[in-house]
Amino acid sequence: MFKWTKNKIIKSVAKELPPRLSIRYGKKSSYTQAEIDWALVAVDKDKDINYKHYAYGMLTDQSVYMQLGMTSTFGSRENFQKGVSEVLFKQECTPTMDLYLDYSSDKSAGSQTAPTDFGEQTGGTDSSIGGE
Repeated sequence: MFKWTKNKIIKSVAKELPPRLSIRYGKKSSYTQAEIDWALVAVDKDKDINYKHYAYGMLTDQSVYMQLGMTSTFGSRENFQKGVSEVLFKQECTPTMDLYLDYSSDKSAGSQTAPTDFGEQTGGTDSSIGGE
């Protein structure tokens, strides 16, 4: 996957999913696979395997990250998180839900059409991000 494609997915996940997850499930430090799956359906990305993997990598905790085999896709969670923060915040830090929500708010405020459909359905920067 090209670097710009990875960056685009990371930015989209950070913009689209945290607001939906925090409204539906409350603001938490991480979300379950089922909760993320609900948000993926809400943004019509549940069939996009790359988007799904990035969402799981960015929004689950260490145990779910390991359970889902994300290390084979992205390597260690710590390095993946560093790469995500470089893309979103231009610095190495540990992304938190507050940072994701701030990012989403900033990006939505700058767009003409901020997302307002949070879905009512139920159910379930660099080459260090995702290999290559």
